[in-house]
Amino acid sequence: MTPHRSAAALARSAQGGSPLRLAGLALVAILALVAAIAALNALLGGGDEMAGEGGYVVLPTGRQAGPGQGQGQAQAYEAASGYAAATRGLEFADALDLRPVRVGVADTGYAITADSDTDLLAGHRLRAGDVLLDMDGRKLDPARIAALGEELGRLDAVEITMVRQGETRQRLLTFD
Repeated sequence: MTPHRSAAALARSAQGGSPLRLAGLALVAILALVAAIAALNALLGGGDEMAGEGGYVVLPTGRQAGPGQGQGQAQAYEAASGYAAATRGLEFADALDLRPVRVGVADTGYAITADSDTDLLAGHRLRAGDVLLDMDGRKLDPARIAALGEELGRLDAVEITMVRQGETRQRLLTFD
């Protein structure tokens, strides 16, 4: 039905129809028009709230990622203070008591001591004597150990590499 025909049909209805019937027909015509616009918008790929001009999204670095471009490595930004609540990773880090130990000829790890919270460790399938080598693939060092509470407090999970009774294992620790 073309717009001219629908206007003519409405005019004929107005001559012989009640005001309620006319209002109903007008409402049906408006709904049909809105549905047609929404269908065209969906077909043409519109409606993406994240898309900027020309389908590009401006990234915080000032570069643009266009449609169909490969995803690069995401860059993490520290949350502004007051916006992100600490996770239970902070509680986990506070429960650890670590001391540096030599593992093999060249590696240094950090042994979990008996002064650590054994109940919390058991919840993560860890125990005193386990030696932590790295977290999320990054070696542990004294500076990182000193800031462990801050680091783990921002994470929901961390993958560790540890040594237990001479056997190297990997484990995912979650802080829900």
